[in-house]
Amino acid sequence: MNGTSGGSIWRKVFWGCTLVYAVWVIWLGMNDFRRVHREYQRAEKRTAASWVRETALQELREECRRRLEHAGGRAAGDGAREEARPGKGDGEEECRTWPAQVVVERERAVASRQEELKERAGNKLLLFSLSFVLVFLVLPPAFVYLTASFVVRMWRSLGEEEGDRR
Repeated sequence: MNGTSGGSIWRKVFWGCTLVYAVWVIWLGMNDFRRVHREYQRAEKRTAASWVRETALQELREECRRRLEHAGGRAAGDGAREEARPGKGDGEEECRTWPAQVVVERERAVASRQEELKERAGNKLLLFSLSFVLVFLVLPPAFVYLTASFVVRMWRSLGEEEGDRR
């Protein structure tokens, strides 16, 4: 067996199989990549000023309603629960307006939470991409290549030993 032609044939076959394998693995992993990327895109959208303001106002309304319900629950023994329920009377107006400073502080809190979530989603996307490439695209072909190289060298060395015996 000629060392150059035998070595080049198995390498061509190996690289052809590696290319097919890589396309197949990427095709299989696209759904997971899309899912992780969508999470990042959602986190990015949630850092927009309009979304932050809307979320801050919604949190303030919910907090106010919980406070009113809690106050209404204590007053229920007096029969005043119907009056203290959110959406009725003075409580409704109280849950719609807040001082500007309170809104700004809540916006800052929401914005910082969303920035942390965006950073975490970005890290997750990066980690997923790197681990996917290493574990599924680099390591298996490298392992197969090293194994095939070892087998070919062993085969050649056995062939040379048999040729020396004849």
